[in-house]
Amino acid sequence: MDIISFFEQVVNREVDSDMSVEQEVYAEDFQMLRLSQDHPTLRVVFDQIGTPTYAADLAGAIFAVLESEQWHAGIYHFTDEGVCSWFDFTKMIAMLSGHNDCDIQPCHSDEFPSPVTRPSYSVFDKTKVKETFGVKVPYWTDSLKIWKEEIRITWRLSTIEVITVVPVRL
Repeated sequence: MDIISFFEQVVNREVDSDMSVEQEVYAEDFQMLRLSQDHPTLRVVFDQIGTPTYAADLAGAIFAVLESEQWHAGIYHFTDEGVCSWFDFTKMIAMLSGHNDCDIQPCHSDEFPSPVTRPSYSVFDKTKVKETFGVKVPYWTDSLKIWKEEIRITWRLSTIEVITVVPVRL
């Protein structure tokens, strides 16, 4: 099945009106990659914990749900396995990218005043989606390594515009 057909199925799927599928995706890979390359020092929050999720892994989970005959209306959470802080995530991105000259330091969330209250722990329980649809969930660092290899081939840093949403102090 090609990607267009896949997304047509997502858009046209007949589902119960009380169906809700929730997902969480951290898409700050480009942001942290750029910052760790362009700045000698970064301060990144260590007290906000979540699970980075590769978009291809989420797409695979959605595909598994669409192909399944086990559909039941409800809430299904999906993220990659494991947990980390934004600090851990940034350190791993810098390490995989060879940005070893950037001194990445942990800091507290309260050092970045924000009108939005962010949870300190936002990790979803994926038991229901795994058991209902047989979804295999990769560990976030394994997926980050795959993403890094794929992006190495296709990414042009100067053409990407990214909106800052993660508290980072330079």
